[in-house]
Amino acid sequence: MRIISSFKDYYDIGLSFGVDPVLVYVRETRTVAYKDQSHFKEIASIINQMVAFDYIDSNVRHGVLAFCGKAYPFYEIGGPITHLSSQYKPQAVLYSYKAFEKFAKTYKSDSISRSRYGTVQGEIKRRKEKKKLFYDKAYPWREFDNEFIGKTISDKPFIEENVPIIMIYGNRYSGGGLQDSIIINPRLREHRFVTQVDPVVTFQELAMYVGNNLAKQVDPSEKFSDELKRDIAGFDGWSFRKQSKRKK
Repeated sequence: MRIISSFKDYYDIGLSFGVDPVLVYVRETRTVAYKDQSHFKEIASIINQMVAFDYIDSNVRHGVLAFCGKAYPFYEIGGPITHLSSQYKPQAVLYSYKAFEKFAKTYKSDSISRSRYGTVQGEIKRRKEKKKLFYDKAYPWREFDNEFIGKTISDKPFIEENVPIIMIYGNRYSGGGLQDSIIINPRLREHRFVTQVDPVVTFQELAMYVGNNLAKQVDPSEKFSDELKRDIAGFDGWSFRKQSKRKK
């Protein structure tokens, strides 16, 4: 698989094992609006089952990194939400609630918007004691565990966006919904994804997924004939011709 990209990532080491010149992954990071994007609903449903901390500390965010048909919920601490910047470096990215709890014991926030409702540590303690919180009616959210990490999800959002990697953040503080943007093809290095999938396996899974599920990925720098462009789009020689009404 060839990777066409303006940046490097931790799994690019897979290129050293040989390149399939036909298979192309156009790795362009961008954002898309969540509004009216129904194909993201399954990912959103996982996010909505996670415990939120952003109303207490704006530096603590949660979300799902969807990779090649699987979901990886995470908690992220620190770092701006300017994912298109090469300077994006969160303090920590944790792919299990237990790991987040452990990190929180020594976490000291520098957030200028710390909440009057307490601290992250206090929130974790209250939830362990199953105490009802001010916004809870029936204790609706759960702490994600191995049931969610690496869970297989529908291929629909990947096919609709024609990408193998999608990342969505949750944001209950601003009205109970998701943030207004979704990150397409994020840099996995900055999100510590190597803790979940090693570099070689990551490259292999991307190559298989792009080849089997995202066959429309093509090199934008190549010059194709009109006929080849037509075939890539799924049409044939008769697609735009008027069919004869004359009976044979």
